[in-house]
Amino acid sequence: MDRSESFPMFVYGTLMLGERNHAEVLRKNLLYYIKAEIQGQLYYYDEEDFPALTVGRKKIKGQLFYFDSLDDVLQFTHKLEGYIAPDHKDNMYHFEIAQVVTEANEIVQAFVYRINPQLLSSQANKFSVIEEDSWKTFKNR
Repeated sequence: MDRSESFPMFVYGTLMLGERNHAEVLRKNLLYYIKAEIQGQLYYYDEEDFPALTVGRKKIKGQLFYFDSLDDVLQFTHKLEGYIAPDHKDNMYHFEIAQVVTEANEIVQAFVYRINPQLLSSQANKFSVIEEDSWKTFKNR
């Protein structure tokens, strides 16, 4: 088992079940999911109409996905999220390992996409803070 198969993926925006980027590749490889939270801050990226997670203090709600073949999923999600390589200056999102808390209050290590801080600062006028603790609450307000 390689490194990419060893962790679930925490999703908090358009990759979640029922959202517009929850594509067939995610559905066919998804074994199961559970509700979870990550510490952070959500921003709305109006240029692309999606959320961006940063380091922060809020408990952000999302879903923890367990995949049959994460490698197949990553081919899709890395392209969608503009991920090139670890710490690459042109990444839209960085792909990182973070601590997530499940609805059963278990602490789990999971992959997560966080917005590249350089993008956030260079295009600050295109991002706004999401006060809500979830993308679904924000978009349904």
